[in-house]
Amino acid sequence: MHTLQDILNAFALLSESLLLQRDDDGNDIHALSRRDITAFTNRLAYLHQTGVLSASKRVPVVRYVRNHLGRMRSLGMTSPGQPLHGLPDEFARLAEDFPDDRRRR
Repeated sequence: MHTLQDILNAFALLSESLLLQRDDDGNDIHALSRRDITAFTNRLAYLHQTGVLSASKRVPVVRYVRNHLGRMRSLGMTSPGQPLHGLPDEFARLAEDFPDDRRRR
């Protein structure tokens, strides 16, 4: 079971990644791309390797971001006049972005 705080923490990690890795700090929603998702995935791996993020937290972070970005799209939040209008479709997590999760086997 996940809490709202868990979801917010996952998006805080995404925001931190954008802030650290983009010249615009992730503020230009139209400029976000697959490259930014890949950088986020790599950042999570780095945080895991350095002991900042445990494996038991890393997998849910990936899931929360993927599920809730998809949910925002399905709710129409990327449509004209909505808060995420202009968010590129390629700014999304794919199945291969998931770290190895032995519990799924």
